[in-house]
Amino acid sequence: MWKRLSWEAAKWLRWLRWPCRRHWVYMCGQLVAIGLCVWWLPDAHLPWTGVAVAIIAVMAAMMSVHPRIRPVDKFVYLMVIALLLFVEFRAMYKDRKEAQEAQNLFQSNEEGRLGKLLEDERRNTKELLEQENRGLSTILSQDQNQFTKTMSTVLVAHGQDERGFAAVVKEEERLIETQLDLSEQFTGRLVPGTLPTPHNGCLRDGQDPEDGQILIAFGDNADIEEKFPHTVLELGDFPVISVDRVASSNAIALTLDFRDSQNHILFRVDKNGVVDRSQGLILLHPNKSTFLVQDSYGVEILRATYINPKVFEVKGKAIYCGRLFDMQTPYIHHSCSAMSGKAGYHFSAPTCPVPQM
Repeated sequence: MWKRLSWEAAKWLRWLRWPCRRHWVYMCGQLVAIGLCVWWLPDAHLPWTGVAVAIIAVMAAMMSVHPRIRPVDKFVYLMVIALLLFVEFRAMYKDRKEAQEAQNLFQSNEEGRLGKLLEDERRNTKELLEQENRGLSTILSQDQNQFTKTMSTVLVAHGQDERGFAAVVKEEERLIETQLDLSEQFTGRLVPGTLPTPHNGCLRDGQDPEDGQILIAFGDNADIEEKFPHTVLELGDFPVISVDRVASSNAIALTLDFRDSQNHILFRVDKNGVVDRSQGLILLHPNKSTFLVQDSYGVEILRATYINPKVFEVKGKAIYCGRLFDMQTPYIHHSCSAMSGKAGYHFSAPTCPVPQM
């Protein structure tokens, strides 16, 4: 039995080996491979990735067992393998392209789905915010109406209080102004006016003194000074009229010192107040820039005016030792004294008796 089986197997092997020794068998395989390559030329007929590689392996195996292979057969094998490699590369490219397209499609679908989710979330959030805004607007409107009513009540009350306070402040200002006027009147203080500089013997018309200087005018005579306190009029050795700057303001303080025949104070105005023992002289303050001294008949004796911030004018008469002295003498006109450091005008006069202590 075993011998019979060995003989059958040997017979089949001999039959299989017979076609392997024929060239037409290999040619058929080559033709099949070439036909497949031609079929796979269109992109629609390309095989799966790896099929062409498997056929290349078959071609290589056939090439290795082909007996008495001819150069033509080798060339055909190489050409078929090259075509199969070309097909394999195309199949790989197509596979990657399809994978990329699938990935792009998947990503596009995911982005669309995510965009839809975001749009739904945005719409829901917008609706929720609109509802909250409507509720908040209603609450704010109610609060605003209540606040408006409250503020109207408060403003009415405040307006009444403000009007009352304004009336009080106005009255206080009037009292303060009155007190200031009284203070200026009783302390000899004058503030500068706005009148132009009068004609004088020191400066041309329209010209003003330099900064820090004051022009003191006596009719058409004048004196320019920059150091204060300064004696304006001196009779004998006694200062009768003097001026001084007031610290921290542009005002000046006037000092008048009128004496009787016994050298007693008859009428005095200085920064400490007014002393009147004349029983007839009257001190008037028609405005903040002017002082007037009149006698009991209303006749003007002396007028002192702070004309503007750089000009002070005195005219009239002064009383010394019980006598009147006219400050505009008939024999002195258009004179000018500038920063002499002495009294602006000095007149000789008898010496009043000195009181015995």
